[in-house]
Amino acid sequence: MTARPGAEARIGLLGGTFDPPHMGHMVMASEARWQLGLERVLLVPAGSPPHKPAGPDLPGDDRARLVEPAVADDPWLGLSRLELERPGPSYTVETLAAMRRALPEAALWFVLGADQLLALPTWHRPERIVELARLAVVPRGGHGREELEAAADEGATKMSSVRIDAVSALRASIRVSYRACRVYPSDAADDPTRVPLGDAVAPSEPQTQ
Repeated sequence: MTARPGAEARIGLLGGTFDPPHMGHMVMASEARWQLGLERVLLVPAGSPPHKPAGPDLPGDDRARLVEPAVADDPWLGLSRLELERPGPSYTVETLAAMRRALPEAALWFVLGADQLLALPTWHRPERIVELARLAVVPRGGHGREELEAAADEGATKMSSVRIDAVSALRASIRVSYRACRVYPSDAADDPTRVPLGDAVAPSEPQTQ
């Protein structure tokens, strides 16, 4: 991956269980890249999500295989197995720290929904999360800017909004390559070659903490 000449690489990370991935994830990743001028957005399936003690329905390798065709034909999207390969709870702060060690010169963006941002103070070491990365927040559910800034606390000055409406969702869905990401109804989740459509908005599932 090559940054623009004279500029640091701008990398986004979108975490979640991806159990299974759906068009909402793809719209969120694509719009974050488009609106924030990111070089790439990495989808990071959670290995052992702290918010889900019973674990995802599908094993990690199966969820990674579901993500692969969704990103395979887009050079701006990628899959990271960082959390799948790391034992123990999948804490976002540890993932960002590992990414910072791997890419010390990169500007990191953590992509999350407004509801995840409101829960950020309950996450593991939230103050370190906002030190390691900027926050790319997808507003939804009527949450105002002041409410989101309060949740971000010291990270408020590093927070940017990623707007997703009907127009941006359509624009993003056009950019997603259907040659790599075949769209099927969500009840096709048992077929690891298919990526279901889901809702063409930001996913509502909790992120990795």
